[in-house]
Amino acid sequence: MFGARLSAAAINAESIKKIDCSESIEPARKVVNINQTQEKNNIKLTLHKVEFSDKNTRAYTTVENTNTSEYITFDDYNSRAIQGKTQFMTTNSYDVGYPKNVSTIPAGIEENGVVLFEPLDPAQDKAQFRFEGNIRRYIR
Repeated sequence: MFGARLSAAAINAESIKKIDCSESIEPARKVVNINQTQEKNNIKLTLHKVEFSDKNTRAYTTVENTNTSEYITFDDYNSRAIQGKTQFMTTNSYDVGYPKNVSTIPAGIEENGVVLFEPLDPAQDKAQFRFEGNIRRYIR
């Protein structure tokens, strides 16, 4: 318009692959499928998989209250990951909105979510994940 000549790169895509935003922002360096369930005091927890990235370690969980009359609380912030002689605390992601487990779970309800930890070393063979849940009595 004012005599300037502009040029821009053009990209012709032949296909598009839809990805989750975490694959772009916080890509996993290693994914381990666990699919183990433990039940104690009517709290059933399944650890589906763990993803190791440079920013965090993600534990994909399902928490189920198998109790028939009482609710439970599941506290992400009290969870710990342990690798070697080091414990790793929970953390947050301000870049990706991972689904969280609701902390209060009524009788018979199941919640799915992701617990985020500080980054663990994906090259090490072993890690432990400890989660905390409590039974709460209804006040009538």
